[in-house]
Amino acid sequence: VNEFLETVVALVPSINAFFDKVLVMAEDERVKQNRLALVGQIANLSKGLADLSKLEGF
Repeated sequence: VNEFLETVVALVPSINAFFDKVLVMAEDERVKQNRLALVGQIANLSKGLADLSKLEGF
């Protein structure tokens, strides 16, 4: 769990920059699906370690 938390903390600036600069729900359906898939992969990083649905906004 500690290794996971260290990894997530290191990713926070990149994840924040992504959501600040990228429109996930793009008009182009292919682009939107690719971006949603990326968000899904980020959300799945915690699979088996933490239930992110318990956090506000997930």
